[in-house]
Order: sequence, then structure tokens, then C-alpha cells
Amino acid sequence: MNREQIRIYYQQQSDRLAADIRRLRKRNTAFAVSELVTFVLAIAAVAAYVSTDTGYTFLYIAALMLVAYVVIRRRDVENGLRIEAQENTRSVYLKESDYLDGDYSGFGDGSQYADPSHPYTFDMDIFGHDSLFNRINRTITTGGSDRLAQELKDLSCSDIVARQEALRELAEREPLRTQFLAYGQRGTINTAEILSALQGIKSETVSTRTSPLSSILATIATMGVWGVVGLAIAGIIPASVALLWVFLQFGIVFAANNAAFRQATKAVNRMHKELRTYISLIKTIVESDLQAEESQAIIKMLAEDSDALQAFTELEHTLDGLDRQGNPLYRFLSDAFFCYDYWLKRRFHRWQASSLLRVEDWIEAVSHFDALVSMATFRYNEPTAINAEVVESNQVIFEADGMTHPFLGEKAVCNDFTLADNHYYIITGANMAGKSTFLRTIGIN
Repeated sequence: MNREQIRIYYQQQSDRLAADIRRLRKRNTAFAVSELVTFVLAIAAVAAYVSTDTGYTFLYIAALMLVAYVVIRRRDVENGLRIEAQENTRSVYLKESDYLDGDYSGFGDGSQYADPSHPYTFDMDIFGHDSLFNRINRTITTGGSDRLAQELKDLSCSDIVARQEALRELAEREPLRTQFLAYGQRGTINTAEILSALQGIKSETVSTRTSPLSSILATIATMGVWGVVGLAIAGIIPASVALLWVFLQFGIVFAANNAAFRQATKAVNRMHKELRTYISLIKTIVESDLQAEESQAIIKMLAEDSDALQAFTELEHTLDGLDRQGNPLYRFLSDAFFCYDYWLKRRFHRWQASSLLRVEDWIEAVSHFDALVSMATFRYNEPTAINAEVVESNQVIFEADGMTHPFLGEKAVCNDFTLADNHYYIITGANMAGKSTFLRTIGIN
């Protein structure tokens, strides 16, 4: 497709998603009304059951309305998540439409990477407002942004051919790239913060390691409290004995595990906000079925050598458990009847032992893919550009036909240029004739 066809495609996708969002928002209104109606009917049915003598009919109606409320509420939440996903996807297409119109304000410009001492980036508008980085950058993680900047600063010739194949394949997978980018439309994922949290987990010594014996004791304690409660219900022992047992068991579990609970919470709480998004990113990558060598290396790092998706999911479950334990009533019931603090501590220990050392590699793999998505999107948006042919030679070789500066668009003047080994070249011309632009054209290409 040419740029105009790409522009039309982006607009069509944006319009389609806008229509879907309007339809889903109408559903939200219907769900909200239904929730209110079923909840009011449930309350009214309970009131009717209490105030009249009509048997269990109204009680059944109340239970039915509560079930309906729960089902509708769940559908409402799912619909809200679909709206958010569609809005994020539409945001990607709108930003790409802006890019084709010359508006790059939706993308980071990489000003933080500008380095006057670098051999070439400062002289050729590689970083900063309307720079090459600004036009290429679509990264949704700070690690991906750092990786992209490093690629523009220092890329060896041996990497270029493999990179070209990876970008060619990824450029053709437009829905995949958009799906990946959509996860970052609500805010950039701070990779440095996650890595800092991981360092905290490494340095945190969670007290009282679990052991097979302690697991057996926790299982016995759980069975014991349920047995005592069962005996009390059956009238075999006094209820006061069962109640004392429950409180005593909670006290023991709380005292034995509370220090570890606080340490685990301190260590991993900073990661919780970003974790679900990271899980979605990893899932998108490992399910992409990309075949290029560079992409396959990333997928292998995340899926084949070790299951990053499973490890991150396990960590998310641990964090969810820590969140639930923050509710005093929930913690009392879960500790008294299931020794939950102990099992949560055990899960955290197992995750530390099996996955912690690999997480930094997995995050680096996601950052690598993030940078590739940016470069592939740039390649897709610039259909007239071609891949450079890298020649293995000890001589200086540079040959360009019809070369233009990529920032000048259709008004750019095409030039052929050749650098021969052991030759020097002098660019001459009047003031404002384009000497600097020509030199920048050579450099930025």
C-alpha cells in the first residue's frame, strides 16, 4: 500500500472501532439499569417475605434476583473491559493517522537521549522534537525506549541483515503490532521501577522458610479446625470450645507468618500496577508465531527456555492474595480456617526460588520486542523506503540512488551519491543551496 492507502486504512479502522465503542456504551447503560432493577427487586422481595406470611415464594424471588444481579454485574464488568480495549486500539490508529499528517506529538521524542559528545546523533536530528527517534518511536515501556535509542546510537553491520528480516515480517503483521501497542495507551510502563522492585525482592530476606514438615502441620491444623467446628455444629462439643479453637488458630498462624507477610508485601507491592499489562505483552509475543530469527530468539527466551508467562501469572496470583489479606475480616477467616498466610508465604518462596533470577532477562526480551514493533511500524508507514544492502568489505563502500532526506516528504529532491574508497569529497554551493541538508541526508540514511 502507498501512504494514502495506509491513511485510509487507519481511518476505516478508527471509524469501525468508534462505532463498536458506541454500541458497547449503550450496553453499559442497559446493564446499569438492569443491575438497579434486580437489586431493588431483591430487597423488595426480602421485605415482602419478612412482612407477609406467604411461605418461601418471596425468598426464592429474592435469591433469583440476587443471582441475576451478580450475572449482570459480571457482564457489565466484562463489557467495560471491552470498551477500554477498543478505546486503546482506536488510540493507536488515531496516533498513526496523526503521524501520516506530520503530527508526532503523540510519541516520545527521546530528548533525554541527546548527547552532544556522541559521534553523530547530535548533528543529524536523531533525538529531540520532530527527530528520527520521534518519528520511529512507538515504545510503550521505558526499557523499549532505551533499547530503541541504543539501536540508533550503536548498531553493528552484522546485526542489520537479521534485523531487516525481523522488521519485514513484523511490518506485515499490522493487527499484531496494534494489539501490542494498545496495551500501552493508558501510560508508559516504567521498566526501571519494575527492575528496582525486583532488586528489592532479591535483597529482601523473607523470614521463616517453609518446609515439608510445616506444610504438613498447616494441613493438619486446617483439617483440625474444620473438624472441631463440625463437632460443635453436631452438638458433640460446646460452641465456645470451637470458637476458642478458631481464635487460637488464627493467633498462631498470624504470629508465625506476619513478619514474612509484611516483608513480601513490601518487596512486591510496587510491581502490582504494571503486572497485568506485562502478562498481556508476554502472551501477545509468545502467541505471535513470528518466524524471523531475531523474533524467534525473543519468543524462545520467553516461552521455550523458561515459561515467563506462567511465572508472571504466579506472581500476579501472589500479589492478589496479598491484596486480599489486607482486609482484616478476610484475613481472620482465611488464616483461622485455611492457614492462608502460611500458604501465601510458601507460594512466594517457591516463586523466588524458581523464577526471580530469570525475570530481568524476560523484561529485557519484552523491551527488545517493544523496540522492534516501533521500527516495524515506521517501516510500514514508509512504503517508499527500501532496505540497505550491506556489503562485507574492508573498503569504504556507500552507493545511493534516488536518496532523499526522510523528513522532507514529497518536496525532497532525489540525489545519487557514491563514496569510493580512498577518495575525499568536497560539497560546494551558494548559501542556502542545501549543502547541510545534503550532508544530513547522507548521514541519516
